[in-house]
Amino acid sequence: MSNHSIASFQYKFKKGTVIFHEGDTSKEMYFITEGEIEITKKVHNHETTLVTLTKGHFFGEMSTFVNEPRIATATAKTDSKLLVVQPDAVQSLLKVYPDVGYIMIKVLCNRLSEMDKKIKE
Repeated sequence: MSNHSIASFQYKFKKGTVIFHEGDTSKEMYFITEGEIEITKKVHNHETTLVTLTKGHFFGEMSTFVNEPRIATATAKTDSKLLVVQPDAVQSLLKVYPDVGYIMIKVLCNRLSEMDKKIKE
């Protein structure tokens, strides 16, 4: 994967732009190259912030790997630049660079651990 092909998938999102809504059926995965993204979920009819992600983080992976609708809403908290990657490109990336898969699993395990702590509070 060349830098040129990666750059062609980079998009700008203005502060306040909803990238996807809870329940959407889109499948792309996103890598943050600039800015902050807030991940929220409706809990008892109240919008709850789950996490704010910054440069270097990724999100949207669940819909990329599991054929289910989005479980949360992602919104640009600041003007942001995101690398938007289609599911087939993610699969290709993981075939060429299997260590990326290991890193992603570690990140996902950490996120599950954080969510477990929040639930217990």
